[in-house]
Amino acid sequence: MSQKKKWMFLGVTTVTGLAACAPQVVTAYNNWKQERRNALIEKTELALAQGLDHIPWMDSLRSEDESEEHEGVASSEEENEEGEKDDAALRRLANQAEIGPRSPEYQQELLKIAAAEARKWNGPGATTPMRLDGDASAISPTPAGNATWTNLGPATARSSYNGTYYKSIDSGRITKIRVKPGDAKTVYISTAGGGVWKATDFGQYPTWQPITDQLGTLAVGAMDLDPTDGKTIWIGLGDPFDQQGGALVKSSDEGTTWGDPILLSATHPVDGKPTITNNVRDIRIDPANTGNILVAANDGLYRSDDGGASFNFIDLPNTAATGPVRESTWSLVYLGKGADGQSQWLVSGAYACPGAQPPHPASGTQNRLLSTDKCASNPAVGNYGDIWKSTDSGATWVSARASGTLPATVTGSGATDISYIDIAASGTADPSATVVYALGGSLSDAASATNAVLKSVNGGTTWTVVATKTKPVTNPTTLAAQCTDVNVGHDQSWYNLAIAVDPADPNRVLIGGNLCGIRSSDGGATWQNMSHWLPQGGGGYTADGFLPYVHADWHTATVVRVGSIYMALVGTDGGLSVSRDVFDAPTGAQVNWQHPNIGLVTQLPYSVGSGDPVYGNAGVVFSGLQDNGTRFRLIDDEAFISDFDLQNWDQIRGGDGIGTAVSRDSRGQNPIYWISVQGQWWYCQPRLRDCSRATRIEGGVEISNYVRANFTLPAGDSYPFMIRYSPTFDAQGSVVATTSLNLFRVTVDPVSDRPSAVRLTPSGIVVAGATRGPRGLGVTASPHPYTVDGVPTRIYGLPLSGGGSALLVDKGSSVSLRGGSTILQVPNGSGGFDQIGFIQSVAIPRRPESLGGTDSTRTWLVSTVASANLAGGPIPESVGHLFKTTDQGATWVPFHGNGTGMDLPNVPVFVVRFDPSDDSIIYAGTELGLYRSTDGGATWARYGKGLPMVRIYDLTVASNGSLLRVATYGRGVWEVHPRSEASTTAGNGDWDGNGVVDYFDLAAMAGRLGTTPATNTNLRYDNTLDMTSSPTTIEEADLSTLLGKFGSTP
Repeated sequence: MSQKKKWMFLGVTTVTGLAACAPQVVTAYNNWKQERRNALIEKTELALAQGLDHIPWMDSLRSEDESEEHEGVASSEEENEEGEKDDAALRRLANQAEIGPRSPEYQQELLKIAAAEARKWNGPGATTPMRLDGDASAISPTPAGNATWTNLGPATARSSYNGTYYKSIDSGRITKIRVKPGDAKTVYISTAGGGVWKATDFGQYPTWQPITDQLGTLAVGAMDLDPTDGKTIWIGLGDPFDQQGGALVKSSDEGTTWGDPILLSATHPVDGKPTITNNVRDIRIDPANTGNILVAANDGLYRSDDGGASFNFIDLPNTAATGPVRESTWSLVYLGKGADGQSQWLVSGAYACPGAQPPHPASGTQNRLLSTDKCASNPAVGNYGDIWKSTDSGATWVSARASGTLPATVTGSGATDISYIDIAASGTADPSATVVYALGGSLSDAASATNAVLKSVNGGTTWTVVATKTKPVTNPTTLAAQCTDVNVGHDQSWYNLAIAVDPADPNRVLIGGNLCGIRSSDGGATWQNMSHWLPQGGGGYTADGFLPYVHADWHTATVVRVGSIYMALVGTDGGLSVSRDVFDAPTGAQVNWQHPNIGLVTQLPYSVGSGDPVYGNAGVVFSGLQDNGTRFRLIDDEAFISDFDLQNWDQIRGGDGIGTAVSRDSRGQNPIYWISVQGQWWYCQPRLRDCSRATRIEGGVEISNYVRANFTLPAGDSYPFMIRYSPTFDAQGSVVATTSLNLFRVTVDPVSDRPSAVRLTPSGIVVAGATRGPRGLGVTASPHPYTVDGVPTRIYGLPLSGGGSALLVDKGSSVSLRGGSTILQVPNGSGGFDQIGFIQSVAIPRRPESLGGTDSTRTWLVSTVASANLAGGPIPESVGHLFKTTDQGATWVPFHGNGTGMDLPNVPVFVVRFDPSDDSIIYAGTELGLYRSTDGGATWARYGKGLPMVRIYDLTVASNGSLLRVATYGRGVWEVHPRSEASTTAGNGDWDGNGVVDYFDLAAMAGRLGTTPATNTNLRYDNTLDMTSSPTTIEEADLSTLLGKFGSTP
């Protein structure tokens, strides 16, 4: 079965013909392909644990049809018969290679830095910081600025496309859902990158509000509400599969204010060595005693019996087969209060390998606790799952695996055993009779499957199997073979499993995985499909009709009752889905699901493609999102004016959207929109077709508006997962893009609409005799033309594997590599040097003199996302994460500030960019938000008002510096207008920055007459056009001044 497709029509002749005559051949072939991929995944994980920062064999990790290459417009059959799949395993590996291993100690240090930055910039007077040395004659510090950020979404959608059009309103990945006790109108959700959100008017269109934007990290893995007062909230920081955290935070006023992070650590009883939490998976406040709090984390179980004043580590018992080992915990269930007044609990988890000291760097984003998913004591399989029970409020626990109460039909074989387990319970009147269900994924991540559904009718004392992965559902999909049984998680059962039980009826249970959701109303005796991720494409068709839509990849589920009314709430990679009849509808096709995600801006974008106000297309913005495709913001033209919404984005491609960009030629004409998905380059010319739509109809045939531009690569090369583009702004409007080993310049013929590519690195990227791979943001083309040796030249910056970086000097007829011969090596202030890897971004100034250099081919900046130096030691504050060279990389110096209290925080810097109109203005997108320098890097300030403390993955700056857009990993796309702030000096009138006051500047001023810094319309106040010092209004006097300078230089 294709790894690229989540569904496939059974009429595909080559597969079905073979299956009909020799099904065992097909099975054997598919198993062989999967085993080959599994082995390579394990090899890659081990290499990443050892510091690999670049995966050159990416194509080998893809399935055959994911890696196949072709060129030109996709056929209508291809467009209509394929749904792009998010490959969670591949994405996990790519993210690990990009960011590198992060220890729990480092994660907790980041939280401390975040708290300090929040106090520094969010307190009273924070937007007007002062020099700490009080030297009035020194260089003026960079102002924080008064410009207010605007969130652009995505917050809603008109339609989505993924092989077919369908209606969906999605948001980002949800980790937990909680409903205020006794008040079904108040709902909280926690998200993988967007923090915690709250609605007090929950329904189909609730009003969502973020309540953790300034917390310091927005990766939240767990959450619970005090069941007695509904005001106290505990959240656990760190997503199990992505951004890490490792702390608890409490609010006593429903999220209005938050306390300081509580870091979780202990000395582990098994080996006497430290254990530190990286991510929190579940939190439960004891309904019988709210001072009793249980926390399931990646490194085990923690408990507080004093209301959170302190937390103690609890070592859980293990089976004799492994002996005492560490364990990871996942899911907590409250069983009720016993006759002795003590609360009873269950917790699920998985064992570490004997001798392992989790969390291992390679498994920071997995549910496992070791470098691979196989233990030496049991090399055929992975980590044993277990369920532990406590009858004394969580003080002591009994292991089901050690007691032999897990079914032997499950534990008797590595092929049937379980590891990742999600558990859910019914009502809790009598804990000895509480009905509990457990949904278990297989031992091996690489050969993942949903192996079993277990059931206990006595509060987890004993367990039976009610379904295995081969148990058929009663309403299988008939045009696709992937939703026919209880194996709901398929090959992503290590990543997405969720289960929920009706608290009033223990026979009613629902479970979900990566494609479909299924239900049982008879205690697990029979199961029925009741949702599908792409039903209208045909994959969700059953004998009863089309299944209703729910986004793929379930991560959490709950059933809540208020009186006789119930609702099922499900959190997926696509946000929140709610059903009020999931158990009552006669067939699965008749279940009604709502998706109350409008206003939830929690998407995880990797990039932002943006238009430019100088060239008249500032309204254009699109982005590539984690598992939510590529989204294009609708613009206010006649087609959409009736429902125009600045946060309305349609999905034009499915799967994992990554790279996006807008290219144009040197005259500012012939724009091209570039997008990507899973190793594929795609583009659309807006002058030829509507690029905000995925397809068009010509002659009765549906044809893609986007053209694929992949080419046959040199042997050993491959397309990376993290595709990025950088426009060159040359006469042809080209982009440059990297493969795993090379750099290409790609040009689209404006008439024929055909792509062509030139390999700019014919011998690969060889530095100091070693082949290096591009990494991080990939290539960055300077937007400026240069003259080198008397020849018009373009310059591209490359972050390279192994701590290198280089410039590629493109003279058209020849290309040369400059720099990169040494690893980034920085004086550490102690007489030595720190070597640093994980280079992420390169920035090239317009004038090398702005950085103290003399040669544009020898002067650049690099940023890094490394958590440690190459020797494994910490990166000191004096070294930081941003560096400068003026001698082609031979030597480097820190570039984080002058040490006067206005430096960049010592956190990863994901992207650095110069303002194209002014080299003294530099932007740095960091782990904690956006920082700006207005004095060439001497001082830095957190820029603007209203932007959350969130990772900035990408940023674009308009050619005249008037518009800045950023892609935040968890809070969508934001924009700010730097020149909308009042200036202390008169503007020069050169709005477009072309060096002459001309008709473009006159038109820009005419459209802005009467605007002030408070204006928030599309045509905003611009201080370059405020040519009189007072008042701060663009008025007639400014127009007269501009006319007096018309035709002259500014």
